[in-house]
Amino acid sequence: MNLLIIVVFGLIGLLIFIIIFFLSVLSNPVRYEKAQNVLYLLLSCISKKHKNKIAIQETQLKINEFLDESGLTDIGRPLAKIELVSPQEAKVLVENGDMIMKIVPKRKVDQNVISAVLTYVAKGVIPESKPFLSNDLVQSIDLTLAELMLLSKATRVAIELFKKDFLVPTFETYPKIKELNELLKKLDWQGIFTRILLREFALFSIKRWETLTKNETSQEAHKFLDFLYTIASKKEDEEAELSFRGKLINMWVLLISKRGKFLKVGAGPYLQAIDIALADRVERIYILARHDHTDYARYIAMRAERTKRVKKINDMSFKIQYIHLNTATEEVPACCIILEPTYAK
Repeated sequence: MNLLIIVVFGLIGLLIFIIIFFLSVLSNPVRYEKAQNVLYLLLSCISKKHKNKIAIQETQLKINEFLDESGLTDIGRPLAKIELVSPQEAKVLVENGDMIMKIVPKRKVDQNVISAVLTYVAKGVIPESKPFLSNDLVQSIDLTLAELMLLSKATRVAIELFKKDFLVPTFETYPKIKELNELLKKLDWQGIFTRILLREFALFSIKRWETLTKNETSQEAHKFLDFLYTIASKKEDEEAELSFRGKLINMWVLLISKRGKFLKVGAGPYLQAIDIALADRVERIYILARHDHTDYARYIAMRAERTKRVKKINDMSFKIQYIHLNTATEEVPACCIILEPTYAK
């Protein structure tokens, strides 16, 4: 009972103090203005902290969405959590295959989003393979991935801030990185940057021969990039080399792109091409198709699987940029189906 009385009188005293304080503030214009400023700063800090927390939570979800949409779910590490911490606590952890990022907060919400994205692409996408690639290519991959994530998931302010603070100064200082960035974005327009290039690079750390130097692995990576760029740039009726055999990469690309060809010749020639690839002991076959050819691609993959000589390990649907009659660009449906020979098991 005595404790209750003490609490009641304490609350009454606090209430009286608050009333007297506000009356004194209201009666003095100088004090009133200072109180306004203090209250504004307090509310601003609370609001900013809340906005940062919401933005970071949304960024975590959007990074995982990007992985799924870009065919990186089995390559990029799932992002379990992002925390804003002091500089002493900043680090990246991997627990049960999931990433936990503890990053230092920036002044602006959009800066925190950019910081989270850059930290993720550096530590969450093929980190084990990056030591075997050239520094220019690693930086290009990270900047291109970050740019694509922000373009598809972030605000216009964050995108412009990223360009001003990161892309422009890097490209001005390192023209080679700018050149590689343009190549990688060309691959992405055709859906093969994340679905083929990074998938093959992801295996470098597993397959690397002890006898190969970093210079040799880096050279093969650049040759493979040029190989894919040729495919991404070819016109519908142009011929291009569709097999790549290196010391680390051994794969085929099967394009189903010529209008009307499948209706004329059926699945036979494509299945024969798969037979040739298997005779060449390839490790993966990528079937690429767009428009209504995606149904044909899935039919060919099904027929190939029936032979028991290959197994479908992925079937990714997405949109690509298609230039129609050399003038207009439109988004069209596309697919990338990955077949793995059973002898690779």
